[in-house]
Amino acid sequence: MVYLVILGLFLITQFLSGTLWFVHFHQQVMWVVLYDIEKFLMVCALLKIVFFDRFDDWKEPALFITTALIVWVGSRFARTNTFIAYLIFIYAARKIDFKKIVQVFLGTVGILLLVSVVGAVLGIFPNVTVTRGLGTNLRFAMGMNYTTDFAARIFYLCMAYVALRRFRLTLPEKISLFVVILWTGIVTGARLDILLMLLLLGTVVFYKQTVQLINWLGSQGLLIIQGLGILGIFLMSILFNPNNRVLAAVNHLLSGRLIEGHLAFKNYSVNLFGQYIAEQGNGGFHPHIVHYFFIDSSYLMALLKNGAVTFMLLLILIAFVTKRLVKAQAYPLVIVMFLTVISSIIDQHLPELSFDFIFLVTMANITYFTVNKQNLVTNRE
Repeated sequence: MVYLVILGLFLITQFLSGTLWFVHFHQQVMWVVLYDIEKFLMVCALLKIVFFDRFDDWKEPALFITTALIVWVGSRFARTNTFIAYLIFIYAARKIDFKKIVQVFLGTVGILLLVSVVGAVLGIFPNVTVTRGLGTNLRFAMGMNYTTDFAARIFYLCMAYVALRRFRLTLPEKISLFVVILWTGIVTGARLDILLMLLLLGTVVFYKQTVQLINWLGSQGLLIIQGLGILGIFLMSILFNPNNRVLAAVNHLLSGRLIEGHLAFKNYSVNLFGQYIAEQGNGGFHPHIVHYFFIDSSYLMALLKNGAVTFMLLLILIAFVTKRLVKAQAYPLVIVMFLTVISSIIDQHLPELSFDFIFLVTMANITYFTVNKQNLVTNRE
Protein backbone atom coordinates (compact mmCIF):
# COMPACT_ATOMS: atom_id res chain seq x y z
CA MET A 1 0.00 0.00 0.00
CA VAL A 2 2.84 2.38 0.86
CA TYR A 3 4.50 1.78 -2.50
CA LEU A 4 1.28 2.26 -4.47
CA VAL A 5 0.60 5.62 -2.77
CA ILE A 6 4.14 6.84 -3.46
CA LEU A 7 3.92 5.60 -7.06
CA GLY A 8 0.58 7.33 -7.61
CA LEU A 9 1.92 10.63 -6.30
CA PHE A 10 5.02 10.32 -8.46
CA LEU A 11 2.89 9.63 -11.55
CA ILE A 12 0.85 12.76 -10.84
CA THR A 13 3.95 14.89 -10.41
CA GLN A 14 5.72 13.60 -13.51
CA PHE A 15 2.54 13.86 -15.58
CA LEU A 16 2.08 17.51 -14.61
CA SER A 17 5.70 18.22 -15.59
CA GLY A 18 4.82 17.27 -19.15
CA THR A 19 1.80 19.55 -19.44
CA LEU A 20 1.08 23.21 -20.11
CA TRP A 21 -1.40 23.48 -17.26
CA PHE A 22 0.65 26.13 -15.49
CA VAL A 23 1.75 28.19 -18.49
CA HIS A 24 -0.16 31.20 -17.12
CA PHE A 25 1.01 30.62 -13.54
CA HIS A 26 4.79 30.91 -13.55
CA GLN A 27 5.46 27.73 -15.55
CA GLN A 28 9.20 27.72 -14.84
CA VAL A 29 8.63 28.02 -11.09
CA MET A 30 6.10 25.18 -11.16
CA TRP A 31 8.54 22.95 -13.04
CA VAL A 32 11.13 23.52 -10.30
CA VAL A 33 8.54 22.75 -7.60
CA LEU A 34 7.41 19.58 -9.37
CA TYR A 35 11.03 18.51 -9.84
CA ASP A 36 11.67 18.92 -6.11
CA ILE A 37 8.53 16.92 -5.30
CA GLU A 38 9.74 14.14 -7.62
CA LYS A 39 13.06 13.99 -5.75
CA PHE A 40 11.22 13.84 -2.41
CA LEU A 41 9.07 10.92 -3.64
CA MET A 42 12.20 9.14 -4.89
CA VAL A 43 13.60 9.40 -1.38
CA CYS A 44 10.31 8.03 -0.01
CA ALA A 45 10.58 5.04 -2.36
CA LEU A 46 14.15 4.51 -1.18
CA LEU A 47 13.02 4.57 2.44
CA LYS A 48 10.36 1.99 1.57
CA ILE A 49 13.13 -0.31 0.32
CA VAL A 50 15.24 0.24 3.44
CA PHE A 51 12.55 -0.11 6.10
CA PHE A 52 9.89 -2.38 4.56
CA ASP A 53 11.70 -4.79 2.23
CA ARG A 54 13.36 -7.97 3.43
CA PHE A 55 16.10 -9.55 1.34
CA ASP A 56 17.10 -13.22 1.36
CA ASP A 57 20.82 -12.46 1.08
CA TRP A 58 23.25 -9.60 0.50
CA LYS A 59 23.32 -9.97 -3.30
CA GLU A 60 20.07 -8.11 -4.01
CA PRO A 61 20.84 -4.96 -2.01
CA ALA A 62 24.43 -5.05 -3.32
CA LEU A 63 23.14 -5.20 -6.90
CA PHE A 64 20.74 -2.33 -6.21
CA ILE A 65 23.41 -0.12 -4.66
CA THR A 66 25.85 -0.81 -7.50
CA THR A 67 23.41 -0.18 -10.34
CA ALA A 68 21.89 2.82 -8.56
CA LEU A 69 25.29 4.48 -8.17
CA ILE A 70 26.13 3.90 -11.84
CA VAL A 71 22.81 5.20 -13.11
CA TRP A 72 22.94 8.12 -10.66
CA VAL A 73 26.30 9.23 -12.07
CA GLY A 74 24.90 9.10 -15.61
CA SER A 75 21.85 11.04 -14.48
CA ARG A 76 24.02 13.72 -12.91
CA PHE A 77 25.97 14.20 -16.13
CA ALA A 78 22.79 14.20 -18.23
CA ARG A 79 21.06 16.56 -15.74
CA THR A 80 17.91 14.48 -15.64
CA ASN A 81 16.50 12.13 -13.00
CA THR A 82 14.30 9.95 -15.21
CA PHE A 83 16.50 6.83 -15.28
CA ILE A 84 17.48 6.88 -11.62
CA ALA A 85 13.86 7.49 -10.59
CA TYR A 86 12.68 4.54 -12.68
CA LEU A 87 15.40 2.32 -11.21
CA ILE A 88 14.37 3.16 -7.64
CA PHE A 89 10.73 2.40 -8.36
CA ILE A 90 11.72 -0.89 -10.05
CA TYR A 91 13.45 -2.11 -6.91
CA ALA A 92 10.73 -0.72 -4.64
CA ALA A 93 8.16 -2.74 -6.64
CA ARG A 94 9.79 -6.00 -5.52
CA LYS A 95 7.06 -8.62 -4.80
CA ILE A 96 4.28 -6.04 -5.27
CA ASP A 97 1.25 -7.33 -7.23
CA PHE A 98 1.82 -5.96 -10.73
CA LYS A 99 -1.93 -5.96 -11.35
CA LYS A 100 -2.29 -3.28 -8.66
CA ILE A 101 0.60 -1.31 -10.17
CA VAL A 102 -1.09 -1.26 -13.58
CA GLN A 103 -4.39 -0.27 -11.95
CA VAL A 104 -2.70 2.66 -10.22
CA PHE A 105 -1.07 3.69 -13.50
CA LEU A 106 -4.29 3.39 -15.48
CA GLY A 107 -6.43 5.18 -12.90
CA THR A 108 -3.98 7.99 -12.14
CA VAL A 109 -2.78 8.82 -15.65
CA GLY A 110 -6.21 8.12 -17.16
CA ILE A 111 -7.99 10.61 -14.88
CA LEU A 112 -5.30 13.26 -15.38
CA LEU A 113 -5.43 12.85 -19.15
CA LEU A 114 -9.22 13.14 -19.13
CA VAL A 115 -8.96 16.34 -17.07
CA SER A 116 -6.39 17.67 -19.54
CA VAL A 117 -8.61 16.95 -22.57
CA VAL A 118 -11.70 18.53 -20.98
CA GLY A 119 -9.64 21.51 -19.79
CA ALA A 120 -8.13 22.02 -23.25
CA VAL A 121 -11.53 21.82 -24.96
CA LEU A 122 -13.02 24.33 -22.50
CA GLY A 123 -10.04 26.66 -22.85
CA ILE A 124 -8.87 26.22 -19.26
CA PHE A 125 -5.53 24.78 -20.38
CA PRO A 126 -3.53 25.82 -23.47
CA ASN A 127 -4.05 23.57 -26.48
CA VAL A 128 -1.01 23.67 -28.74
CA THR A 129 -2.12 23.53 -32.37
CA VAL A 130 0.29 22.66 -35.17
CA THR A 131 0.26 21.47 -38.76
CA ARG A 132 2.52 19.01 -40.54
CA GLY A 133 4.80 21.02 -42.80
CA LEU A 134 2.75 23.46 -44.88
CA GLY A 135 -0.40 21.37 -44.56
CA THR A 136 -3.75 22.66 -43.36
CA ASN A 137 -4.78 19.75 -41.14
CA LEU A 138 -4.66 20.93 -37.54
CA ARG A 139 -3.11 18.73 -34.85
CA PHE A 140 -3.94 19.25 -31.18
CA ALA A 141 -1.86 18.56 -28.05
CA MET A 142 -4.80 18.71 -25.60
CA GLY A 143 -2.88 20.32 -22.76
CA MET A 144 0.32 18.35 -23.35
CA ASN A 145 3.58 19.87 -24.56
CA TYR A 146 3.15 18.42 -28.02
CA THR A 147 0.75 16.36 -30.10
CA THR A 148 2.92 13.23 -30.11
CA ASP A 149 3.10 13.35 -26.29
CA PHE A 150 -0.69 13.23 -26.15
CA ALA A 151 -0.83 10.35 -28.65
CA ALA A 152 1.86 8.44 -26.73
CA ARG A 153 -0.09 8.78 -23.50
CA ILE A 154 -3.18 7.31 -25.13
CA PHE A 155 -1.09 4.47 -26.58
CA TYR A 156 0.33 3.52 -23.17
CA LEU A 157 -3.05 3.88 -21.47
CA CYS A 158 -4.58 1.55 -24.05
CA MET A 159 -1.81 -0.97 -23.39
CA ALA A 160 -2.43 -0.74 -19.64
CA TYR A 161 -6.16 -1.38 -20.08
CA VAL A 162 -5.64 -4.24 -22.54
CA ALA A 163 -3.04 -5.79 -20.22
CA LEU A 164 -5.45 -5.66 -17.27
CA ARG A 165 -8.04 -7.42 -19.43
CA ARG A 166 -5.28 -9.88 -20.42
CA PHE A 167 -5.98 -9.14 -24.09
CA ARG A 168 -9.41 -10.78 -23.85
CA LEU A 169 -11.61 -7.90 -24.93
CA THR A 170 -15.28 -8.22 -25.78
CA LEU A 171 -16.52 -7.05 -29.19
CA PRO A 172 -17.77 -3.68 -27.79
CA GLU A 173 -14.35 -3.18 -26.16
CA LYS A 174 -12.57 -3.92 -29.44
CA ILE A 175 -14.81 -1.48 -31.29
CA SER A 176 -14.21 1.13 -28.57
CA LEU A 177 -10.46 0.64 -28.86
CA PHE A 178 -10.66 1.17 -32.63
CA VAL A 179 -12.72 4.33 -32.11
CA VAL A 180 -10.11 5.64 -29.66
CA ILE A 181 -7.37 4.95 -32.23
CA LEU A 182 -9.36 6.67 -34.97
CA TRP A 183 -10.09 9.70 -32.77
CA THR A 184 -6.43 9.94 -31.71
CA GLY A 185 -5.36 9.86 -35.35
CA ILE A 186 -7.79 12.66 -36.28
CA VAL A 187 -6.85 14.85 -33.30
CA THR A 188 -3.06 14.38 -33.23
CA GLY A 189 -2.03 13.18 -36.68
CA ALA A 190 0.68 11.14 -34.93
CA ARG A 191 1.27 8.52 -37.59
CA LEU A 192 3.78 6.34 -35.77
CA ASP A 193 1.77 6.16 -32.55
CA ILE A 194 -1.35 5.29 -34.54
CA LEU A 195 0.50 2.45 -36.27
CA LEU A 196 1.59 1.13 -32.87
CA MET A 197 -1.98 1.34 -31.56
CA LEU A 198 -3.24 -0.53 -34.62
CA LEU A 199 -0.58 -3.17 -33.95
CA LEU A 200 -1.86 -3.38 -30.37
CA LEU A 201 -5.42 -3.86 -31.67
CA GLY A 202 -4.13 -6.53 -34.05
CA THR A 203 -2.62 -8.50 -31.16
CA VAL A 204 -5.96 -8.27 -29.35
CA VAL A 205 -7.92 -9.55 -32.34
CA PHE A 206 -5.38 -12.29 -33.10
CA TYR A 207 -4.30 -12.96 -29.53
CA LYS A 208 -4.20 -16.76 -29.88
CA GLN A 209 -2.01 -16.52 -32.99
CA THR A 210 0.20 -13.94 -31.26
CA VAL A 211 0.77 -16.29 -28.34
CA GLN A 212 1.64 -19.08 -30.76
CA LEU A 213 4.14 -16.76 -32.46
CA ILE A 214 5.69 -15.85 -29.09
CA ASN A 215 6.10 -19.53 -28.24
CA TRP A 216 7.67 -20.17 -31.65
CA LEU A 217 10.10 -17.25 -31.35
CA GLY A 218 10.88 -17.73 -27.67
CA SER A 219 12.68 -15.08 -25.66
CA GLN A 220 15.76 -15.33 -27.89
CA GLY A 221 13.74 -14.65 -31.03
CA LEU A 222 11.99 -11.67 -29.44
CA LEU A 223 15.31 -10.26 -28.23
CA ILE A 224 16.82 -10.64 -31.70
CA ILE A 225 13.94 -8.68 -33.24
CA GLN A 226 14.19 -6.00 -30.55
CA GLY A 227 17.97 -5.87 -30.91
CA LEU A 228 17.76 -5.50 -34.69
CA GLY A 229 15.31 -2.64 -34.28
CA ILE A 230 17.60 -0.82 -31.84
CA LEU A 231 20.67 -1.52 -33.99
CA GLY A 232 18.76 -0.34 -37.06
CA ILE A 233 17.95 3.12 -35.66
CA PHE A 234 21.61 3.49 -34.62
CA LEU A 235 23.02 2.52 -38.01
CA MET A 236 20.52 4.56 -40.01
CA SER A 237 21.13 7.61 -37.83
CA ILE A 238 24.91 7.33 -38.10
CA LEU A 239 24.92 6.60 -41.85
CA PHE A 240 22.10 8.97 -42.79
CA ASN A 241 22.58 10.75 -46.09
CA PRO A 242 19.75 12.82 -47.61
CA ASN A 243 20.95 11.77 -51.07
CA ASN A 244 20.31 8.12 -50.26
CA ARG A 245 16.74 7.46 -51.42
CA VAL A 246 16.14 4.59 -49.02
CA LEU A 247 17.36 6.50 -45.96
CA ALA A 248 15.56 9.64 -47.10
CA ALA A 249 12.30 7.66 -47.38
CA VAL A 250 12.79 6.13 -43.93
CA ASN A 251 13.60 9.56 -42.51
CA HIS A 252 10.36 10.93 -43.97
CA LEU A 253 8.39 8.01 -42.55
CA LEU A 254 9.99 8.64 -39.14
CA SER A 255 9.20 12.37 -39.29
CA GLY A 256 12.81 13.52 -39.55
CA ARG A 257 14.19 11.40 -36.72
CA LEU A 258 17.18 10.16 -38.73
CA ILE A 259 18.37 13.71 -39.35
CA GLU A 260 18.26 14.54 -35.66
CA GLY A 261 19.94 11.28 -34.73
CA HIS A 262 22.67 11.92 -37.32
CA LEU A 263 23.28 15.41 -35.91
CA ALA A 264 23.43 13.98 -32.40
CA PHE A 265 26.17 11.50 -33.35
CA LYS A 266 27.96 14.14 -35.40
CA ASN A 267 28.06 16.75 -32.64
CA TYR A 268 28.45 14.53 -29.55
CA SER A 269 30.71 11.61 -28.71
CA VAL A 270 29.75 8.55 -26.68
CA ASN A 271 30.97 8.78 -23.08
CA LEU A 272 31.01 6.12 -20.40
CA PHE A 273 28.87 8.09 -17.97
CA GLY A 274 27.02 10.53 -20.19
CA GLN A 275 26.93 14.24 -20.80
CA TYR A 276 24.54 17.15 -20.92
CA ILE A 277 23.00 17.76 -24.35
CA ALA A 278 20.99 20.91 -24.89
CA GLU A 279 17.82 20.11 -26.82
CA GLN A 280 15.01 22.23 -28.22
CA GLY A 281 11.77 20.52 -29.16
CA ASN A 282 8.65 21.89 -30.80
CA GLY A 283 6.52 21.46 -27.69
CA GLY A 284 4.92 24.35 -25.85
CA PHE A 285 4.87 27.97 -26.95
CA HIS A 286 7.82 29.91 -28.35
CA PRO A 287 7.89 33.73 -28.55
CA HIS A 288 10.29 33.54 -31.48
CA ILE A 289 11.62 31.05 -34.03
CA VAL A 290 13.79 28.40 -32.37
CA HIS A 291 16.37 26.02 -33.78
CA TYR A 292 14.88 22.54 -33.46
CA PHE A 293 17.12 19.77 -32.19
CA PHE A 294 15.72 16.83 -30.26
CA ILE A 295 16.77 13.18 -29.79
CA ASP A 296 13.51 11.25 -30.09
CA SER A 297 14.83 7.70 -29.81
CA SER A 298 15.04 6.53 -26.20
CA TYR A 299 18.08 4.39 -27.04
CA LEU A 300 20.05 7.16 -28.72
CA MET A 301 19.14 9.38 -25.79
CA ALA A 302 20.26 6.77 -23.23
CA LEU A 303 23.59 6.21 -24.98
CA LEU A 304 24.53 9.81 -25.69
CA LYS A 305 23.02 11.57 -22.65
CA ASN A 306 23.29 8.95 -19.88
CA GLY A 307 26.35 7.15 -21.17
CA ALA A 308 27.46 3.77 -22.48
CA VAL A 309 27.34 2.07 -19.06
CA THR A 310 23.72 3.09 -18.41
CA PHE A 311 22.84 2.09 -21.97
CA MET A 312 24.31 -1.39 -21.45
CA LEU A 313 22.40 -1.75 -18.18
CA LEU A 314 19.23 -0.82 -20.08
CA LEU A 315 19.85 -3.56 -22.65
CA ILE A 316 20.49 -6.07 -19.85
CA LEU A 317 17.23 -5.00 -18.20
CA ILE A 318 15.29 -5.48 -21.46
CA ALA A 319 16.78 -8.96 -21.89
CA PHE A 320 16.11 -9.94 -18.27
CA VAL A 321 12.48 -8.77 -18.27
CA THR A 322 11.74 -10.35 -21.67
CA LYS A 323 13.16 -13.71 -20.58
CA ARG A 324 11.35 -13.61 -17.24
CA LEU A 325 7.97 -12.86 -18.83
CA VAL A 326 8.33 -15.49 -21.57
CA LYS A 327 9.45 -18.13 -19.06
CA ALA A 328 6.46 -17.34 -16.82
CA GLN A 329 4.14 -17.46 -19.85
CA ALA A 330 2.85 -14.01 -18.93
CA TYR A 331 1.85 -13.41 -22.54
CA PRO A 332 -0.09 -10.13 -22.04
CA LEU A 333 3.01 -8.59 -20.47
CA VAL A 334 5.30 -10.07 -23.13
CA ILE A 335 3.28 -8.23 -25.78
CA VAL A 336 3.29 -4.97 -23.80
CA MET A 337 7.04 -5.31 -23.27
CA PHE A 338 7.67 -5.94 -26.96
CA LEU A 339 5.53 -2.99 -28.09
CA THR A 340 7.19 -0.73 -25.52
CA VAL A 341 10.69 -1.66 -26.70
CA ILE A 342 9.72 -1.16 -30.34
CA SER A 343 7.92 2.16 -29.71
CA SER A 344 10.95 3.44 -27.79
CA ILE A 345 13.01 3.18 -30.97
CA ILE A 346 11.19 6.27 -32.21
CA ASP A 347 10.05 8.00 -29.00
CA GLN A 348 11.84 9.33 -25.92
CA HIS A 349 9.38 8.15 -23.25
CA LEU A 350 10.95 4.82 -22.21
CA PRO A 351 12.43 6.11 -18.92
CA GLU A 352 9.36 8.18 -18.02
CA LEU A 353 7.15 6.33 -15.54
CA SER A 354 4.03 8.34 -16.37
CA PHE A 355 4.27 6.96 -19.92
CA ASP A 356 5.97 3.56 -19.73
CA PHE A 357 5.05 1.29 -16.80
CA ILE A 358 6.25 -2.12 -17.98
CA PHE A 359 9.72 -2.19 -16.38
CA LEU A 360 8.13 -2.04 -12.94
CA VAL A 361 7.41 -5.72 -13.59
CA THR A 362 11.11 -6.60 -13.20
CA MET A 363 10.77 -7.95 -9.64
CA ALA A 364 7.03 -7.60 -9.11
CA ASN A 365 4.49 -10.39 -8.60
CA ILE A 366 3.10 -11.34 -12.03
CA THR A 367 0.86 -14.27 -11.03
CA TYR A 368 -2.28 -12.55 -12.35
CA PHE A 369 -0.82 -12.40 -15.86
CA THR A 370 0.61 -15.91 -16.16
CA VAL A 371 -1.07 -18.47 -18.40
CA ASN A 372 -1.95 -20.83 -15.52
CA LYS A 373 -3.71 -18.06 -13.61
CA GLN A 374 -5.57 -16.99 -16.76
CA ASN A 375 -6.80 -20.53 -17.38
CA LEU A 376 -7.94 -20.82 -13.77
CA VAL A 377 -9.94 -17.60 -13.99
CA THR A 378 -11.45 -18.63 -17.34
CA ASN A 379 -12.54 -22.00 -15.97
CA ARG A 380 -14.19 -20.37 -12.95
CA GLU A 381 -16.03 -17.93 -15.18
